[in-house]
This record gives sequence, C-alpha cells and structure tokens, in this order.
Amino acid sequence: MKNYIWLNPVVSVAYDGTGLNYFLNDLGFEIVQPVRDYISIVKNKYKDALQRSHGVVLDQRCPKISDEFHRMRSDVEYHNIDPILIHVAKELADREDLNDGYKWVITPCRSLKTYGDSLHLKDTIFLTWDDFKEYIKVNVSGKKLDASPIPFGFFDSIEKQTVYVSKDNLMDYPKKGIRLIEGLYCKNGCHNGDGVQCINKHGS
Repeated sequence: MKNYIWLNPVVSVAYDGTGLNYFLNDLGFEIVQPVRDYISIVKNKYKDALQRSHGVVLDQRCPKISDEFHRMRSDVEYHNIDPILIHVAKELADREDLNDGYKWVITPCRSLKTYGDSLHLKDTIFLTWDDFKEYIKVNVSGKKLDASPIPFGFFDSIEKQTVYVSKDNLMDYPKKGIRLIEGLYCKNGCHNGDGVQCINKHGS
C-alpha cells in the first residue's frame, strides 16, 4: 500500500520553503491536495444555514469549542456541517485515484484527530503533527507562526453580525444583534493547537 499525506494549513505554512516535501517523499509519503475548494464549500454551507435560521448559528469548524458550547449553552443553533479538514479527509478516503494507499490526515489538534477517528474512514489515519513528527522522526525545521493561516474573520464576507469566540471569552461577548458565533478554541487560531506544539516551542 502507498502512503498519501495531507498536511493541514498550519504545518504547510510553518514548513513553507523547507525540505519537508523532499523528506516525506524519501520516506515514501506522497503529499496530496483535495480536488474541491472546501473553504468556499464550507462557507457557502454556513451561508445557507444562516438563511434558514432565525437564531444564532454556531461555527462548528472547531470540535473543541463546539463541545464546550454543547456543554454550557442551549441558546445557539447546531448543525451537521463538517469542519474543513473533515471535508478534505472524506474526499481523500473516497478518491479512486488514492484507493491503492493509506491516507494520512495531519491535524493541528487532538480534537480534530478524535473527530476524524470516530468516522472510521476507509484506509484513513488521523494524527496530530506532534505525534506524526515523533512517529516518523521528522528532522526538518519549520518556523513558529505568529498568526493562524485561517484567522478570525472567515465568515465576514457572508455575515457582518458575527462575534469571535475563543476559550478565553466563551461566555463574555455581546449577546444582542448576533447571527453567527465564529469559534476557535485556541487563542487566535489553530496555530496554537495542542497538536502543533513542537512548532510553537521549538520552531521545528
């Protein structure tokens, strides 16, 4: 079986311009990309959800913050729109041109890994970058990121009445006049996720 690998945007940006691609290729991993534009697809799904809703819609791209809201709040609307990473993983699992190998999906956090594992996608392996780097013994240096590749503001083009929420202000934000809660559990975004700590601590 071949080994195909998709790197989440945090890893892709942190290792841009380095020898990571060559290193992975030497180990028998082929980096792959989705065919479809899931950033636009997911954004349009939320646009449709907002048009159908009369309440406040929760952004559920981040499983961790979604779980926190499920635990604490009942006054927001939940839905079944998968995170972008899960959309990508489902495509890779179903692609006929990749059916001769394992699909490795590298996540920036453990919550997305757990979400992915729960789907039991065919020949698909979810690992955080920290775990993958330790497993494969990646010795290529990256760079610490000061900002997320997908920062707050993802939905600004479709909904102006949006509030940004992270673990530091789960309950402390304006409640009136809001249509969408954009949530990223880790402060300022996924580059601070618990699955990319090797980049944050060592730039490696």
